[in-house]
This record gives sequence, C-alpha cells and structure tokens, in this order.
Amino acid sequence: MNNLVADGATIQYVNSGSAVVSGGMVDIGGRIGIAVKAIATDETEALNLAGVYKLTRLADETGAVAQGDVVYKDAATNTWTSVADPGLTPIGVAHVAIGSSDTEGKIRLVDFGPGAALSDFLKIKRIVIDADATGATDTGWAIPAKASVIDVFLDVVTGDVGETMDVGVFGGDADGFLDGASIGTAGIVRGAFAKTTGGNNDYLAAIGASHTIGTLLGTVLVAGENITAGGDGHAQYNPADGNGGDNIGYTPSGSPSTMRGSIYVVYLELP
Repeated sequence: MNNLVADGATIQYVNSGSAVVSGGMVDIGGRIGIAVKAIATDETEALNLAGVYKLTRLADETGAVAQGDVVYKDAATNTWTSVADPGLTPIGVAHVAIGSSDTEGKIRLVDFGPGAALSDFLKIKRIVIDADATGATDTGWAIPAKASVIDVFLDVVTGDVGETMDVGVFGGDADGFLDGASIGTAGIVRGAFAKTTGGNNDYLAAIGASHTIGTLLGTVLVAGENITAGGDGHAQYNPADGNGGDNIGYTPSGSPSTMRGSIYVVYLELP
C-alpha cells in the first residue's frame, strides 16, 4: 500500500483564533482535539484525536460522573462539564468514574460528529450457554441502559435434537428475543417471522406461536391480510422502553439441555 497519508490519530490544525495551551482542547468540525504543544495564533501544530486525558472540570460544578457518561466542552473556560446543553460540543466519555468533588477527570476522546465510526457504537456480546442449563437461566449480563438491541441469535456448536430455546429478559419477557428457536442441529439460529397464508394475501400475523422472533424485537406494525389488520415486523429493542438493566436469560426446552453453543447480542450503545 503506497497511498497511506496518515494514521488518523492526529491532525494538523491551523490556529486562526486565540493561543492554545499545550494539552488544551480545540473544537474542530464538531469534535474535540487535544493540542500536542502550545499553539500561538496563526501557527500550525498537531492535535491528538484519540486517547485518554486528564482534563479540568468546570469550576464549582459538583456531582458524581459515572464511567462512560458523556462530558462536554465549556467554550468560555476550556474546561469540561457533565451537564448537556445543545450549544456544547461533546468531548468524549469518562474513562473512569469521577467523584462529586473532583476538579479533574480522565476523559476518553470520542468522535460524536458526522465522521464518527460505527465501530464506536456497534457492539456484539457473546454469552456462552451453560452446558447443564435447566429451566430459566440467568446469564449474569445486563443490557446497557443506553443500548438498542438490533439482533439476538444463537451459534449452536452441538445440537440437542428435537429441542428449542427461548432467549429474553431474565425475570421478565423470557422469550422476548427468541421464542422456541430450534437448537437441534449445529449452525447459526436466528429468529424468523412465519408467513400466514390468507384467503386473499399471504401476511405476517401478530407475534405469537408461529414466529420464532420474540416480541421485544417485533413491535412494528405491518400490513395484515387485508392491509387494515396489522401484524408485527422487525424492530430494535430499547431497554429504556421496558427492562433496562435487567439480565439476558435463556430457557431450553430440554432439562437439562445437551446443546452446546453461545448467545450473541448485537446492539448499538451510546456513550
């Protein structure tokens, strides 16, 4: 490869405004960079676009900041605040929790602008299924509060002939993601809609026994047989609408199940 220009970790910044101190924050195109060294007016120097930095908090601001919470640049003071405001540029997220009385915080830069990478937000969680699972089983992993679940599927390594598995929210909608998905043979198993043959048209009936995709991923109205009767289509599940913070659970039909494999949860998570 001979067309690489830069690794993208830094950018050359032409300072047309006031002088910037070394380690100072610079708003460039709706994202924040950190000055590698002091930049005088009309000079050009590098800004770091990635990494974790110890940055000063807005004076007199208190309140604990949880790990992963978004913080914003206060333009007037070149400090950060955890109080969201439409006029402020997001810097990134708290790398570690910040105490109520702390005057500094370790902040990880995140690009929230138009050029933000999908990989910053798209995540996949693999949960290994207990080889001796019996009945409803808690995986111990909770859907993040700011997540939107796109898909849930199984990777069956060793099948359990004639058996099925439900995946949902433990202690809540136990089959909300997968409802009676077959785990009889090895391979990827995804939830699916079952077509209903009608007198006039084929259509998707309401979520129920005929579908293996659960209600938490099937809450969008689509046309029924005669257009007026609605069925259910595919949607994303936002835990804030239901069981945010509750754990993923699964229930095999066999007791105990001899199936071997994993659950995969595909989700978008905002910082």
